[in-house]
Parts: sequence; C-alpha cells; structure tokens
Amino acid sequence: MFKDIFASFGQQFPNWRIRTLLIALIILMAAVPVGELLVLQIFSTLLVDGPGELAGQVGKVLGLLAIFFVGFGITRGLHHMTKFWRVRLFRSAFADVQARTGIGSVGWQWAVAFDVSTLIADMVQVVAIAILLLFLDRIVGAVSAVLLVVVVLQMSMLYRRQMRVQRELMESTVRDVEAPIRERVFSAEFAAVATSVATGVALAAVVWQTFTGALAIATAIVLAMALRIFFSRVGGLAPTLMRYARDSLRLERDVSRLAARAQAGGPPLLDDDGDGDGDLEEIDAQAAAVEAEVAAKRRAAMIDRVLIEAQRGESAEFHHAAGKLLSTGDLTQRERDAMRGADAFLSYSTPGSDAARSAGPVAMFWVPKPLPGSFDEWVNPYLIHAGTRRAVQFVPLKASIDAPPHIVLGGSLLANVQATSIVAGAGIPKLDARVNPGADFVSLRGPLTARAVRREGGPAIETFGDPRLLVRRVHRIRIGRTNGRLVFVRNHSDADIPFVLPPDVDELSIEGSRPEQVLAAINALAGYDGVVTSSVGVMVICQSYGIPAALVAVTGSSRAKRVSMEFRDHLQGADLEHDWRLHETTVDLSAVEWRTRLVAERVASAKLDEIDTNVRIAIERYEEAIQDEVEQGMADDQDEDG
Repeated sequence: MFKDIFASFGQQFPNWRIRTLLIALIILMAAVPVGELLVLQIFSTLLVDGPGELAGQVGKVLGLLAIFFVGFGITRGLHHMTKFWRVRLFRSAFADVQARTGIGSVGWQWAVAFDVSTLIADMVQVVAIAILLLFLDRIVGAVSAVLLVVVVLQMSMLYRRQMRVQRELMESTVRDVEAPIRERVFSAEFAAVATSVATGVALAAVVWQTFTGALAIATAIVLAMALRIFFSRVGGLAPTLMRYARDSLRLERDVSRLAARAQAGGPPLLDDDGDGDGDLEEIDAQAAAVEAEVAAKRRAAMIDRVLIEAQRGESAEFHHAAGKLLSTGDLTQRERDAMRGADAFLSYSTPGSDAARSAGPVAMFWVPKPLPGSFDEWVNPYLIHAGTRRAVQFVPLKASIDAPPHIVLGGSLLANVQATSIVAGAGIPKLDARVNPGADFVSLRGPLTARAVRREGGPAIETFGDPRLLVRRVHRIRIGRTNGRLVFVRNHSDADIPFVLPPDVDELSIEGSRPEQVLAAINALAGYDGVVTSSVGVMVICQSYGIPAALVAVTGSSRAKRVSMEFRDHLQGADLEHDWRLHETTVDLSAVEWRTRLVAERVASAKLDEIDTNVRIAIERYEEAIQDEVEQGMADDQDEDG
C-alpha cells in the first residue's frame, strides 16, 4: 500500500523543483496541527493552573496570553497559506503530467494527484501527532501507536480488496455500477468504526493516567483533543485510499492504451508537404480543444456538486465544494448565477430554530431555474420556511428516478408530480397535460386542473387555491403612499422579447431567490401605483395584497394560450370576482393606457383560511409518508436479517 502511494507520488510529480516544494509544503501542513496543539497546551495551562499558580502575576499572565495569541495567529495563517499554495503547485504539476501522458487521461491524473498528495499529507500529520502524543505522555502515546498499527493493517487489507474489485470491474464486460460504490462505502465505514473504537480505548488510557496522578489536567485536555484529531486523520485515510485504488488503476489503463496506440502508429505522420512534422499546429489545436472540453466538464461537475450540497443543507461541504470551484479561476456568468442559486438553496435548507431542526426538513419541489431563480417561483419554499421555520430541501423530479416523499405547492407544476408527491394548490400547464393520478392530492389550483386530474383517473378534488396567495400572512406590509409610477415585471421566459415601455413605467427584474430577495421584490411591487406583468405568479402575489395589476401576453405568442388557461384556472380557484382578463398586445406596451387596465382585488380571508388548512394538511401527510417510509425500511432490514 505505502509502496504504491509513494511510487505514484514520484510518477505524478517528476519535476524535482515542484516535488521538493510539495514535500516542504506537506511537512509544513503536518506541523500546523502540532503547533496548534502546543498553543492549546498554553491555553489550557492558563485556564487550569493559572488561577492558583499565577495569582497576582499580571505580567506573566499577559506574557503567556501574548504567546498564545501570536502562536494562534501564526498556526491559523499557515493553515490557510498551505491550502492556497497547494492549489498553485498542483496546477504547475498537473500541466507537466498532462504533457507527458496525454489529454485522454487528464481526469484520472488530476484525481490521482489529489489522492496521493492528500494521503501523504495526512500520513505525515498522523506521524507528527503520534510523536507529540509520546512527548506529552509515553503511555498514551504507546497505546495510540499500537492502535494506529492495528487500524492501518486493516486498511491495508481493505485496500488490496478494493484493488481486486476495481480490476475485476475493468476486466468485466458487464457494467456493475453498484459493486465498486458498495465496496468503497463499506471500507470507509469499517475504517470509521475501527477508528472510533481506537479513539475510545486511547481516551480511556488518558482517563486512567489522569486518575492515577500521572497526568496533569491541562495536559489531559490537550491529549483528548490531540487524540480526536489524530484518529480523525487516521479514519480519513480510508475513503481517500479507496478512491486512490480506483483512480490509479484507471490512470494506469489510460496510459497503457496511449502507449499501445503510439507503438501501433509506427513512424511519424507526414503532413501535406511531406516534411514529417506531423502538422503539429493542427495537433496542438485539437489537443487544446479536448483540454477545454475536459475542463468544461470538470467545472460543470463542480457546479453540480455545489448545488447538490446546498440543496442538502450541508453547509461545510457546500463551502468546500465552492472553494474548489473558485480556486480553478474566474467564474463565467452562468457559473456565478448557479453559485447564487446554490446560496439560495442553502438559505432555505437551514432551519430557523432548534425546534425546527428537531422537526426535520420539509422536502419540496418547485421551479428553481433559470438560476439564480425568479421570486414568483421561490416564494413557494419561502412560505414553508418562513411559516414553519423548518429547513426546506429541494427535490428534483425526473421521470427516470423515484423521488422520496415531497410537497408540491402552487404554480403549473402538476405535469411533474410522481406517486410520492403531496399536492396542495398546484395546477396544470396546459389543458391536455398528462397528470400522475397516483399522487396525493390535497387541493388544486382551480376547477380546470381538477377536471384534468379526474380525466387521468385521479380523485375528484373540490378545494382550490394557489398557496402563494398566503404570502400576505407571512410577510405583512401596509399598502400606503406609492411613487406615482407603474412597474413592469416580465416572466423569465420573456427575457428576450424587446418590450417597449411607456415613459411612466419602470421595469423590475423578476430575478430573486433568497428570502430577503423575495421580500425586497414584494416590497418594491407595493411601492408602485400598479403592476403590469407577464407572470401569473406575480399576479398571484399582487392579488394577495390587493396591489392593482394587469396581466399581459404578446398576441399570437406560444405563451398567450397557456397563460390565459392558467389565469382562468387560478381566478376560479381563488374565488376572485372582479373583471380580470389577459391583455394580449404587441411588444410596444407604450401603445396601451395601462392605468385604465389595472384591477385591484384582495383575495378574501375565508379563502386564505381554506388554503392555509390545505397546506397544513399537506405537511401532515408528508410527515406521515416519511414515517411510513422509515417503518418500511426497518421492516425490510428485519426481513434481511431473518
């Protein structure tokens, strides 16, 4: 195992200057946790022994505090500096590796380089902390060393097993995706259990030494923290080691293929003028194109990882993935928008109180794209997050994947629902839309949607209303003095339409996804005399507060018929009685006197009570579905054990 790792290090970093700098950097990375623990020793000594031994010695106390703060600043500074320089060195090293082994294996070269450098850095840190443990207490240090040997021997066996599994997978003609993932997860968890047991044994040794008087309390505190860091580093070796087994074999395969092609190619290719230079410029251009494609795919994968971690509410993993992406260079506009969307996902997936954290997250589906999102769609998760303070986690709905239980609120989302969907107030996007009749329908947007659900074999639903109408109960504002102007808000699908606005009409971007952005947009709407919009969702928000509004669509456009149906369905479901209608016009909005087209109607409180009840029922059914899923999983586990 160690032979393979150090051999790969030499192969991946053949440049002696870069290799020397990396070795120095790895040693520095190993020294940082040791330095932090020594600084902590000063701090714990001040806390435990200071009140008694240093009473009245203000100068000495201040001196020790100064040493502590200086040491703390240096160690934290070195920690961040090593992270920064590590990326810079890797860029230089990877460029050199790619030049030697070819473009085709570039992805595995990056992976192996990261794996090897991480493994060696962690191993050096483990050795450094082990020496510190021996320095602090020989008994605890010796026990930790023995436990380290036992755990590493187990990892070595798991590594050999992983190599065998990966070789069998590469040689097999049948692609078993589950096997390598299952083996890597098993190995990582097995190592985690082993290191947890080892940590417990070592901490027991610390307790024994403390109670027998062989160990000072201040030193015992530092030892406990050192052991926690020590065995967490040891446990962290396992998943990286298993990834290295996979990545190194894939790299070996790709390099072998490259060598075989080069050998089979014979003499250099002659170009058109027969001079034997192989048309190097064309080859370089092709290589650059392939490299750009690989880099784009790598960055797209990084963006996906950032979004996934944000949707899961994993703040630490999100910031780690975002840091890796940012270290690769400047972001494109599309990547910046995705990062802003990810930040919004994270804000909703964070609970607002301890009680909400205990209650668990609420899984929902809404339309988050195009990122960073539009506030008329993101008001759906805002309602649940603000109303319950619980975390709201986005669940993507794809026809090929069965989603876990989740809630679908408002909007034209019914064509996306699955059997695990719990629907409250959602509607169809068009009259002939196909709907999964097996979903749990609490309420619908309106009677047009109800007929479509019934046509598809679903239940007869008679309670209606888009939950976005509840926004005035969650975000209370007073509609008072306005600014004397109108505002136009276009649906995101109308982004490229060259609308011409009248002089007294401003345009407000529909962009907004974070809670404060949703609220800022609503506050902005309330500050105008009226709203002209091509978004049904914005109309729903205006009707919640009673803001004068008018709905517009371009005559003859593909959206006009759809918007008309959605709006009629919503109006009937919300029990709105005024003369609402869709205004079809040209792109020249200045040709219409919009102040005469505005309608102001505030949805009735009784209707909001009905919608609020339906949303509460949907949350209750969601919790029941989650409980049923947990119980079913436990029953399946018992059947397997039996």
